Amino acid sequence: MNKYNKAIHSSDVEWVILPDHGRTGNALTTFQVNSPDIPLTGNSPRTEYKIKISDTGTYRLLLHFSPTLNFHNDGGLLCAVSIDGDSPQIISLHAEDQSVRTWESWVANNIIIRSSSHRILKTGKHTIK
Repeated sequence: MNKYNKAIHSSDVEWVILPDHGRTGNALTTFQVNSPDIPLTGNSPRTEYKIKISDTGTYRLLLHFSPTLNFHNDGGLLCAVSIDGDSPQIISLHAEDQSVRTWESWVANNIIIRSSSHRILKTGKHTIK
């Protein structure tokens, strides 16, 4: 889902589309790639996606990432995701990378899939951040 509606950049981080890199088309990444951890604030770099939901309930959002290696062995990459004004959920890309079989699966399938769960209380337009 790299066709975002809005990209919020910072002085240190810019969102860049990598043509034909993703499994379903393009991929999205940040540059500079070695930026330090960024605190979550209302001005944090992010992309926003407009969606329309026709039923209330709990939804599972699947997040697709290119395989990466936690070569610093420091907990790895983190991603935050939220819908509308909810508190961001912190997702670890490398939570399971201590298993060689897990890493092999990521590489063989060329993807890391993570998920988050969101309770939607009203129908209509929402924003994934």
